[in-house]
Amino acid sequence: MKQARYTFNFCIKKTRLASDGKAPIYLRVTIDTDRKEKSTNLFVTPGEWDQGFGLSRGKDKYSLSLNERLTVIRSKMLEAYEFYLKTKPEQPCCHNTTMKYLRNFGKIVRIAVQRKYIASDPFEQKSLKLEEVYPEFLEEHELTAVINKNFKTDRLRQTRDVFVFCCYTGLAFSDVKELSKTHICEDNDTLSWIKKKRHKTQIMCSVPLMEQAVSILAKYRNKVKGGYLLPVLCNQKYNEYLKEIAELCGIEKEISTHSARHTFATLALNNGVALHNVAKMLGHSNIKMTQRYARVLDRSVKRDMENLQSVISGLSAG
Repeated sequence: MKQARYTFNFCIKKTRLASDGKAPIYLRVTIDTDRKEKSTNLFVTPGEWDQGFGLSRGKDKYSLSLNERLTVIRSKMLEAYEFYLKTKPEQPCCHNTTMKYLRNFGKIVRIAVQRKYIASDPFEQKSLKLEEVYPEFLEEHELTAVINKNFKTDRLRQTRDVFVFCCYTGLAFSDVKELSKTHICEDNDTLSWIKKKRHKTQIMCSVPLMEQAVSILAKYRNKVKGGYLLPVLCNQKYNEYLKEIAELCGIEKEISTHSARHTFATLALNNGVALHNVAKMLGHSNIKMTQRYARVLDRSVKRDMENLQSVISGLSAG
């Protein structure tokens, strides 16, 4: 379903000038091609109007007061915009997506404050914090179930293979989709590596290929059009088939394309791979980004506590 485009801005009507030569200011709300306008009962000198910012460029007392009143209206529309984003019937936005839209809008408003078009920032008292999100990942027994499941259709087998490959390499959807021979190289020990700039950030990621990942690449060698290495579907179909795979494997989780990346990071960290090495393989610029992917599993805690117990017992014996 196509997502509706929603905008609101102020505009002036130069054809309806008042007796003092000022133009009336209207609030214009547009959803796709449906446009509605409402008078604000405010007026501005046409030559001082900045349509880009929806504010007066004037520095006199009247202009500053006018901009403050427009800011109040904008603040109310901001609340309405947030409500719309979260409740729109065709595709409501989650909290974090809504906050990102509002943050982008806030950047424009702060430029207006810096240029002294308005005296205060309507976003100043508004919290735009993102909620902590923990995307699903597969534990080892769940990943094993996916690997060993005998699927009856090529579409599910291919989707499974791409997903498992990403679980072994940590590649994001956009990166595995454009993976080609140019991204594979060997070191002096004949170990194969993926050396590729991430599509999203252009930061280089370096991932040594485990035998299982190499086997998947070999399975599709010279079978994918366009010089790509794996048969990656569009993101929508990929996620649709992953849900089907999870159901057939008895996995009660909402897994998606990005779950493979989280699975890789979580399993690597919980099996003793150093955090900075995982960060390098994921193509992260700092380990704070990698820490978002970390999930401490119970058996990892148990293993570390057993090691600590051995150390303490040794001290007691001495």
